[in-house]
Amino acid sequence: MALRGLKLFLQFTALTAALTSIYLFTPNGVSTAKQLHTRTPSEVTQLSTRTWAIWTALVAAIRLSAAGDLENGRLYFLAWFTLAIAVWFWTAEFLLYKTVSLEAAWFPMAIDGVAFLYMSYVGVRGS
Repeated sequence: MALRGLKLFLQFTALTAALTSIYLFTPNGVSTAKQLHTRTPSEVTQLSTRTWAIWTALVAAIRLSAAGDLENGRLYFLAWFTLAIAVWFWTAEFLLYKTVSLEAAWFPMAIDGVAFLYMSYVGVRGS
């Protein structure tokens, strides 16, 4: 049961990342990124937005691959690691660099944090 729920959750986060990636490549992507980085919108550039789009596309591919083969330890670890990086990124942007407000960062921090903890629990339990 835990693996089935994890598979669905990974598919959801992969789809969300894929749609985000596609959207960031549109002309509206930069303005959306500036809305997230409310404290320092002048630091958001077209290049940083496209880099973020590539990152989210890579995350989508990794998580979708892992959701398709949860028994593959390497893919599982890669998917888990993308979540660890995401949690670190949003936490650092909020606490260390102070480029995002809690209002903008709470949702990705919550989703990635819950998924990270869930994957850690399922991975340790092996069920």
